[in-house]
Formats: sequence, structure tokens, C-alpha cells
Amino acid sequence: MMKGYLDDLDARLDAAGFTCPCLLMTSAGSLVTIETATRFPIRLVESGPAGGAILASHMANRLQEPKLVSFDMGGTTAKICLIDDGKPLLSREFEIDRAHRFIKG
Repeated sequence: MMKGYLDDLDARLDAAGFTCPCLLMTSAGSLVTIETATRFPIRLVESGPAGGAILASHMANRLQEPKLVSFDMGGTTAKICLIDDGKPLLSREFEIDRAHRFIKG
């Protein structure tokens, strides 16, 4: 499913005359090419909140506020990231799907 979407995106960007590489953010906050994202689409899960946490970290440093809270609210979920000493706190746990509400997945 992601391969078809990303291939279509790449073709449309090419047809529109874009010559720079298209890079996508991963859940770790790193950037990958469409080719890599096609091979490892799971790495794109939670990329939005990761981007928000990275921006909040930059803003914390720019504003000289070492402690901030980043809040990402979507249509069905909300995520919070604590910025401590200008750096986002990291977690290696997240849920993709669950059967019960308020029970750890």
C-alpha cells in the first residue's frame, strides 16, 4: 500500500519538475528517501509527533526555555513530549493498534 502511494508521489513530483530528492521523516526524527521509506514503511509511523518534538526542542533552545511541553493532537489521538534541558525525552514504546481502551498494548 505505501509503495503505491510513494511511487505515485515520486512520479507526480517528477512530472511537476521537482529535481531535488523527496525526503520523509521517520519516527526517530531522521530523514529517508522514498526508496528507503518504501522498503521500511513502518519507520514512518509516529513521524508527525517526532517532528513536533524536534521543533519544540529547537524552540526551547531558541527561547532559552529548557523545559517545555510539546502537544500533538490528531483526529483520534493525542501525544505529549516533555522537553527537558532543551532536549526531547525519548521512548521506544508506542501502540499501533489496540483492542481495549486504557489497557497497555
